Amino acid sequence: MLEVDFIKTDETTIHHTKHRCTPSSADTSSKLTMPPNLKTLALAPKPSGVLSIIGSSYIVRDVLRDKRKRNCTYHRLMVGLSITDIILSFSGAVLSTWPMPRDAGVWGAVGTVRSCDATGFFFQLTVLAGLLYNVSLASYYYLIVKRNWSNRRLKEVELWLHAVPWTIGLITATAGLALKIYSSGVSSCW
Repeated sequence: MLEVDFIKTDETTIHHTKHRCTPSSADTSSKLTMPPNLKTLALAPKPSGVLSIIGSSYIVRDVLRDKRKRNCTYHRLMVGLSITDIILSFSGAVLSTWPMPRDAGVWGAVGTVRSCDATGFFFQLTVLAGLLYNVSLASYYYLIVKRNWSNRRLKEVELWLHAVPWTIGLITATAGLALKIYSSGVSSCW
C-alpha cells in the first residue's frame, strides 16, 4: 500500500506518491510551494550525520593504526560497527533528500528514482547490519564475561559475528531492490 500525503497550496492539491508528485488540477504550470518545516526536515540531519561520520572514522583510524587493537576481536567488531555507521550516516543523514527524484515534492530533491533506490539499498543494508553488529557486541560480552572465553576461542566464532550482520543486511537490501519498495520519504530514501 502506498502512503499518500496531501499538501495544499494556492488552488492546487499535491498528491505525493511513491516516486511522483503531481498537481491534481489541470494547470500544471502553477508553482509548487513547500511548507517551511519540510526544508528543516531535509537540513536537520546533515550536521549530526557529519559528526557521526567523523566519530566513526576516528574509531576506524584508531584501530587500524594500532597493531594491538587490530588483533583484538572487540576492536575489529567496533570497526565493523563504525563502517556501518559511516555508510548509514552518509546515505541517510548527509545525503538526506538529495537523491530523491526531482518530482518527489520534497525540498532539496535533485536525484532520480535510481539514485533513491541506491540510497535506500545502502540505508537498509547498514541499518540492519548496524543493529546486528550490536547483537554481535552483546554476544562478545556474553562470551567473555559469562562464559569466560579466551581471545583465542573468540577468534573461532568471530567470522560469524561479522558475517551475520553483513549477510542479513545484504539479503534484505537486495530484496528491497528486487521488490522495488524503496521510495522517497520526508527526509530520506528508504
